[in-house]
Amino acid sequence: MGNSHANVIVEKLVDHCEVSGGQTEYLVKWVGWPHYENTWELEKNLKDLDVWAEYQIRHPELSRHNQPCLTIIIPSPTSSRRVVQ
Repeated sequence: MGNSHANVIVEKLVDHCEVSGGQTEYLVKWVGWPHYENTWELEKNLKDLDVWAEYQIRHPELSRHNQPCLTIIIPSPTSSRRVVQ
C-alpha cells in the first residue's frame, strides 16, 4: 500500500504464511479498501494490534506450524510470459 497510505486501519487478518527466514506474514484487509487491495505484512509490523492477538486466538496452530506462502503470478494479456500447465 506504500507510504501514501500511512493512516490506513487494519480491519482484520485474513490469512497467514511462513516466508524465508522463518518469519510469518499476514494477509491484511484494510478498512475502507476492497479485498483486492489486501496486502501481506510481516508479523513484526502487526504485533501491537488487537487484530493480531485476536487472530492468534482463532488460529492456535500458529504456534506449532506455519504454512509456506504460495505466490501466484497472473500474467497480463500483454505479457510475454507463457502459462505452464
